[in-house]
Amino acid sequence: MSVHKKNIALFLILLMLGAYLSCRRGIESVFDPPPLPRGVPLLHQGVTLVPESDRPLDFFIMGLNPEWETNFMLTDELRKKGFNESQLSEVDRNLYWLNFELSHGAVMRFLPDYTHLFVAVPRLRNGKVCSGREESFFREYLRVRCQWPEKRIRENIQFFCSPESLVWAQDIGEILGRDTKNRAVIDVGSTGPTTKYRSTIRTLAETFPKHFALKVLPEGINAEGGDEEIVWTPEGKPALLVGRHRIQAFLEYRDGESYNGRPADPLAIAEARQAFSRAFYDLPVIIVPEAVLEKPALGHVDLFHLDMITTVLHNHRHIPHAFVPTYESPAADSALDLPLKRNYISAVQREYDLAADQLDEIGYQVIRLPFADHPVRGPVNFVKYYDRDRDRVVVLLPRYTYHLPHDSLHPRKRIQIAMTLLDDKAFEWHERRDPSSYQAYLEAIQNLWNEMESAQKEPNPIFERQAALIRKAGYDVIGIPTYAWGSGGLHCQILR
Repeated sequence: MSVHKKNIALFLILLMLGAYLSCRRGIESVFDPPPLPRGVPLLHQGVTLVPESDRPLDFFIMGLNPEWETNFMLTDELRKKGFNESQLSEVDRNLYWLNFELSHGAVMRFLPDYTHLFVAVPRLRNGKVCSGREESFFREYLRVRCQWPEKRIRENIQFFCSPESLVWAQDIGEILGRDTKNRAVIDVGSTGPTTKYRSTIRTLAETFPKHFALKVLPEGINAEGGDEEIVWTPEGKPALLVGRHRIQAFLEYRDGESYNGRPADPLAIAEARQAFSRAFYDLPVIIVPEAVLEKPALGHVDLFHLDMITTVLHNHRHIPHAFVPTYESPAADSALDLPLKRNYISAVQREYDLAADQLDEIGYQVIRLPFADHPVRGPVNFVKYYDRDRDRVVVLLPRYTYHLPHDSLHPRKRIQIAMTLLDDKAFEWHERRDPSSYQAYLEAIQNLWNEMESAQKEPNPIFERQAALIRKAGYDVIGIPTYAWGSGGLHCQILR
């Protein structure tokens, strides 16, 4: 080959390589990591620690449920009876949308335009192949129900495969801040409940190496973002806030025996505190409420995560607050529509009070948020983020459907009636399979949407008082329509 031809060939290769790299840069630039949030740089460790309340809502991680697992109003058996496939597809889509909003609330309607989503799409669940339609259903939900423009859907969402159904995203680990490459650093445990999601979080980091880096904790140290969090102390220094259950789990791993109902001696607690501190860059560790470790009878089994008990924030004037729920009467379980017994309320309230007293003694300004539901729907299980433009912390506060008095036709009960009607219309359609029964079923689906939207327009005295107290402390509040479901709240489902 002549020199001239070699030069032309080389030129063409370089041209194609340049085009390829340009294309890659174009794809990646859509999801370039955002500017580094404010925090505490640890230069020798190569990380900047950023408390959750100081992170802008530039991204979060969440998961979609497998379609067949969530369509509780349409069983697999009914698919074997020769139903019209186009009708089934329409029903599947509508039920998936309903289930997503009933389980996640309407949070997608209230996100900043710049927020990027990393969404785990399940591929396998208990050995069963998912439908593969979850991603397309979610896109349609955002476009139709949330009015997201196509450009926003295309540019602000990245999907990745997950071998597990990622329901409680906070359980996969604890985000610490950013490393020297501006990647979000996620602490993951080598033992404990978070190992269930180990393959999911590994897939996330492998799929988006430009955005995430994993840090595996020492054995026995379990990372659950719902039960531990980096916060500012009243003195303005970073610390690790840890729920008592993480300490208990560490001692059980270390000693090889259960601490359920067994008191921990002060020396064991001190050793656990030191182990967590070493695992988290030598941060001081605040265990909440610590008194329950020495006297387990003071705690309650239904308060199993820190984000059910307290949230610590600093407002724009750098005043440290700790929000803790407090029960008021009457109180009822909104999911079951049953009153909570007085001794149950007293037992849960006792642990709330212990946490409030401890945080007050440390130096936080403690604010008690009124509450009248089961603890899994506590008012401190909210999402908070830093708004750079206004130099304010914003709280996404769940606005659960009002459910009092429990024996009245309250908004929550009207939603339940609409669900029952939907079940009835589904049965009629399955039995008759004619156009009129199918249309009645679709109307019942729309009726449920209407009841959900109507319920959020009803007065909600408890929510309004919660929001007023948070705003008075110097934070912006956005109410997120939320429904009684599952065993966790808004903060539990989003890792950021």
